[in-house]
Amino acid sequence: METHFEDLNEYMLALDVLYVLGKIKFDESLQVIQYVEKIICDIFLQKEIKFYEGLNAIVGDDVASNSIGKSTMLMIIDFVFGGDDYINKNHDVVDNLGHHDFRFVFNFNNKDYFFVRSTNKYKFVSICDEKFEVLKSIATEEFTAWLQEKYDCQLESLSFRGIVGRYF
Repeated sequence: METHFEDLNEYMLALDVLYVLGKIKFDESLQVIQYVEKIICDIFLQKEIKFYEGLNAIVGDDVASNSIGKSTMLMIIDFVFGGDDYINKNHDVVDNLGHHDFRFVFNFNNKDYFFVRSTNKYKFVSICDEKFEVLKSIATEEFTAWLQEKYDCQLESLSFRGIVGRYF
């Protein structure tokens, strides 16, 4: 799904909605929106994708090429937030490249949390140390409940995926 905004006000409203839903977090001390810090995967041409302070954009090249991975990257971001579309709607990636792992880092209250999620065991997320050595594996539902708590968006009768799913 591609979204176009008529003006800056509409864009800012969309950011406000994402903030209220806990999809993004505004750090008052840094005056920035925080998100996942980085995603690492050995099949990436650039092995580590970092997300920086402020707005991060996924854009095409200078000649507006198609099929360079913008939508796939959005599905990967959804995947590290507990979604399954990368597996269910983008299975040709696994068919062509084989199973692979995503290592990723979230930061809450200036503390890093390290995880791994694999395409062959996608119903689980592994909690890791800073070297991405697996400490424990948990069900994806438990991971998304943890995210919901960390983003402080406990809404009665809505799961984390129910809250953020429509934005991916």
